[in-house]
Amino acid sequence: MPKDNNNRPSVPPELEAELESRDAQSWEAAEQGDFRGSLDILESQWNLLPAPPEQWDFWPDTMSRTGVETCRDGHLFAEAEVWLERMRSVFSQGAQDPGIKLLEAELAFERGEPDAVEKLQGILRTYSATLFGSSDPKYLESARTGRRVEETSAKGVPDGPPEERQGWQDQVEELAGEGSDLLDVDWTEALKAWQKALALVPEPKTDHEEGGWLLASIGDAYHSGEEWAEAEQALQESMKAPGGTGNGYAWLRLGQAQFEQGNTEPAVQSLLSVYMLEGHEIFADEDPKYFAALTERNLIKD
Repeated sequence: MPKDNNNRPSVPPELEAELESRDAQSWEAAEQGDFRGSLDILESQWNLLPAPPEQWDFWPDTMSRTGVETCRDGHLFAEAEVWLERMRSVFSQGAQDPGIKLLEAELAFERGEPDAVEKLQGILRTYSATLFGSSDPKYLESARTGRRVEETSAKGVPDGPPEERQGWQDQVEELAGEGSDLLDVDWTEALKAWQKALALVPEPKTDHEEGGWLLASIGDAYHSGEEWAEAEQALQESMKAPGGTGNGYAWLRLGQAQFEQGNTEPAVQSLLSVYMLEGHEIFADEDPKYFAALTERNLIKD
């Protein structure tokens, strides 16, 4: 069987197709709020992997992480222990893996355990806010304030009816499209287009999703020009917008900008957030040194 960059074999193509089909079914069930059904499909996926499941590339990483998150979101606490153990077996540091420790703290929070906020605070002190990546913002806010925060939605924006579309949004989308077309031609021209678009977003810009993804795009432009400090500043700001911490590509560019400036530890935490969000595939077209920053520290299996 072919080997990937992690030195683990890929599953056979016919099995890959079935896993992808069930993955889509599981995702759809979770989106509809059927966490039990989603978990049942994940269990069937796991059982399709020839033993031992941990030997394979990509799928055990993704399934075990998704299984824990599904248990957390669906309050399936008994099943969570099974999926946590599977996740520990996949990731080289086991229970000491930062991502696993965070998921354990989030499960404790959802169970209502009295020391859950204290656990989240400990993770924030040890690993910084970047580890919280795609997690519901209530966990990070609880860690920062020292009290339970319950009122944010799963996507980090207040629950409620969508706002009516404003005229500036159409102009922003037009300019954003221009920037995307220009990036591979001249990053400075792409930057100008995205800056013009950002200027149209009402203040405070990070109160709007558009502000968040435009700041991430601006960071990407600066990345193309190897303007690392400017890239880091824009990307850090993008994280403050609704849904900003769920943007794996923004975490990737942030980690790279930090890495290139010699800020190794923040870079590692940002790159770990990328891995927890997207898996190793997002690193495929990037310089191997970024992924190596994780494997060399035994944060994930190589």
